[in-house]
Amino acid sequence: MEDLVEHCGEKVDIGNLYRTLRRMEMDGWITSDWSKNEAGPDRRNYTITKEGREFLETAATSLVKTDKLINRFLEGYQRDVQNNKAL
Repeated sequence: MEDLVEHCGEKVDIGNLYRTLRRMEMDGWITSDWSKNEAGPDRRNYTITKEGREFLETAATSLVKTDKLINRFLEGYQRDVQNNKAL
């Protein structure tokens, strides 16, 4: 949990994270189980399922397409600003 800020780039709402994980488990995208931790409280471990991996791949592909569209828009916008064109 301590590494979430480093990995995500901003503070993560832990309650919302666990609600999202439960929803993902109900949707069949992940599974979870408990592991004993001798040094502290037991831990819940999450594993992505085949369906979750397929969804992730589809979502990532969609985000790549969206990213390309946004970059194309911004390039055109910057070009117009540099040419002093009125928008």
